[in-house]
Amino acid sequence: MQMIINGNAPVDLTGLNKRDIKDIERSMEKERVRLESEGFDEHQNTVLMNAIYHALVITKKLNKEKYTPKKYRKNNQFNNTLGREG
Repeated sequence: MQMIINGNAPVDLTGLNKRDIKDIERSMEKERVRLESEGFDEHQNTVLMNAIYHALVITKKLNKEKYTPKKYRKNNQFNNTLGREG
């Protein structure tokens, strides 16, 4: 699944489920309100929101990879060496 934000390069959303995407959308809304209260113009808000969106997607993916227990990881080298499917 890929999403295009304001015509920029597509963001790869593979590995994220609906709950992750909803969490990112909630975070984006909080940041949008915070940026509007800072008094940035529309162009600056758009640029900052795109950067924040990319950062949130990357962070979510890295955290899922880091904090998922080894026994639940796909393509786990440890499970593969023991002859288990993973």
